Amino acid sequence: DGVILHHVKYLVPNNFIEIELLDEDDVPEAGASYQILNKEGKMVAHGKLDEDGYAYIEGLEDTGVSVSISSYK
Repeated sequence: DGVILHHVKYLVPNNFIEIELLDEDDVPEAGASYQILNKEGKMVAHGKLDEDGYAYIEGLEDTGVSVSISSYK
């Protein structure tokens, strides 16, 4: 058991982003925490993935963001 941290940079052309996190067996990582940072490193959104390992975040004003996801294994 431990913490898995995913960190990825995305372009956001339509002011929204979808996150889906599945483990190596395609099982959703429900409850994993995420943070979305703008180019300056300021957090613009955060939350937890739903029971399907999914989140839809809209209203992002930045065109490039970093997404960090942490989950407990």
